[in-house]
Amino acid sequence: MSMSTTLRFELNTGNNMKDAFLKQQERIQKDEMMAERENIVRLEKNTNLRAEWNENLEKVSWNKRIQNENKKIQDEVRLAAKAAIAVRRKALQQLIQKEIDMYEQELSLLVQCTNSQHSVNNDCMPQWEQLLTTYLPPSPFPIFPKLCNILNTAPSTHKSPYSSIEVSRPLPPEGP
Repeated sequence: MSMSTTLRFELNTGNNMKDAFLKQQERIQKDEMMAERENIVRLEKNTNLRAEWNENLEKVSWNKRIQNENKKIQDEVRLAAKAAIAVRRKALQQLIQKEIDMYEQELSLLVQCTNSQHSVNNDCMPQWEQLLTTYLPPSPFPIFPKLCNILNTAPSTHKSPYSSIEVSRPLPPEGP
């Protein structure tokens, strides 16, 4: 078949080859233009999706950053609490050691006073009074019964609530 016959059946243009060729070129240009528009629409759609994703990503990253900062703050608070506990524990250990040293000194002085022929040595009493005023704050309660409890040497005297009889008994030994 000839070219004119082929174009006649394809384009239904009749015998004019030039008109058929121009119509075919217009159709091709129109198809290319439509493909280009579709491509632009597809690219814009992808760009919009990326922009929306980036906006959501900013929100998510902001929330994640806030969560991370909250975790850091909680860790710092926990470590500060541990440090405060360690400082308090160390201060209490020092206070206990100071009290132990004070009581050992009091006991050694009291033992020196009582060991001299089981009577009170007059030379020890001024030292004893000075030691009491140095280490102990003024108190409305007498300190000597407390020291007797520590030494476990003197009997305690107390009255029974049911009678007016005075009961005297030795103190029980203290634990280790």
